[in-house]
Amino acid sequence: MPKQTKVALEGITIGGKTLREHFEAINHRDAILMVEEWVEQQQPMNEWGIKNLHQLVLKNIDNDNARRYRDVNVLNLCRKSRRCLPTLGFRHWPATQ
Repeated sequence: MPKQTKVALEGITIGGKTLREHFEAINHRDAILMVEEWVEQQQPMNEWGIKNLHQLVLKNIDNDNARRYRDVNVLNLCRKSRRCLPTLGFRHWPATQ
């Protein structure tokens, strides 16, 4: 089956990735470039910018929820375990109760 047909019928892009994975990579690249541009222009971060960034990340993935606040609570499965905390250099992360 030609590659173009696989993309259209099966949602598989070149390299065997799904269309969602393809869009996620493109969208995140574009979002990073947008943030770098804001930093270069010394633009302050605000709600409008964050919502636009959110829309860009969800483009072609979840357009219905782009630029919208979550309307359901999120269950934190890591609440009692420090193993789930980010390891991005946070040395003094507050203890969870």
